[in-house]
Amino acid sequence: MNVKNKLIRYYPREFINYYADIPVGGLAAIVSKLKNQPPEGYQGEYDSSWRPELSFPFATIVGMPETWGYDINGNMVRRLQGGRVSPMHGKDNWHSPVTMPSSAIRLLWKVKETRICRVQEVTLLEAESAGIKFNYTDYHDGEGTKLDEFKNWYSTRYGAWDSEDWVEIAEITRTGKP
Repeated sequence: MNVKNKLIRYYPREFINYYADIPVGGLAAIVSKLKNQPPEGYQGEYDSSWRPELSFPFATIVGMPETWGYDINGNMVRRLQGGRVSPMHGKDNWHSPVTMPSSAIRLLWKVKETRICRVQEVTLLEAESAGIKFNYTDYHDGEGTKLDEFKNWYSTRYGAWDSEDWVEIAEITRTGKP
């Protein structure tokens, strides 16, 4: 299979507005837990007995479907139009992003680079590039830290922060229609 022509559907959930606002040519990142974790004791060195199973390999196209439906004239509309909710005519007939036809996906990204590391080694810049919004303007403002917010986000989505989890960080660039 030629991975350069593969379309990977990715559902960023709470970050869809973040990704939708980035213009064509803009950069972002995706942080996700590796599908297959390395053997216990793995330190990041080359090991021919284990190969990471990447969700976002180099040069693949990542499509981010949106909630969608049809207006009264039968035209497809997307829930996000310019970052806000589009009105539907008639009753509420929105469909899940999972059911959006691939040909209708307008948020397309190309994977420029992928790296793996322990979750604790993800930089705050990478976390921000993945759409994680930090409420604190300072790293140590007495109430918490940006790192605390990233820990909470990761723990909620994937499990314990202090685990030996390895993650994949895909640097992506927004493209137009292929």
